Amino acid sequence: MILGKISDPYLLSLAQAYLGCFPTVYSLNSWWHFKTKDVYGTQTNHRDHDDFRFLVCMVYLTDINENTGPHVFFPRTHDGSEPVEEKIILGKAGTAILADTYALHRGQPLVQGSRLVCWWRYGLYLNW
Repeated sequence: MILGKISDPYLLSLAQAYLGCFPTVYSLNSWWHFKTKDVYGTQTNHRDHDDFRFLVCMVYLTDINENTGPHVFFPRTHDGSEPVEEKIILGKAGTAILADTYALHRGQPLVQGSRLVCWWRYGLYLNW
């Protein structure tokens, strides 16, 4: 299922249009988040620095609401600017997000439950 999504012609065409070349998939990850008393790195505002240009496709594998660690994205910050607004992305299992994560973003700390998410990255070249 995931390999089919990664190589989906529509997603590849979006990535190619954004990157200006046929994309390389250089990363595939999944992470099961649980409520903890500590806030850790990805739960604070940050930018990813993977490549000169890249896109991340993130898929919620569990239902995500305000309490189960939604993705928080700051529009129009992929150029390095400071945030003006934030968007909290909720969704049912299967919800997909395609984003340039050089823009400021974070995973909201969980209040309850757990969150399972899978993501892969499209970039310009193999990235080690």
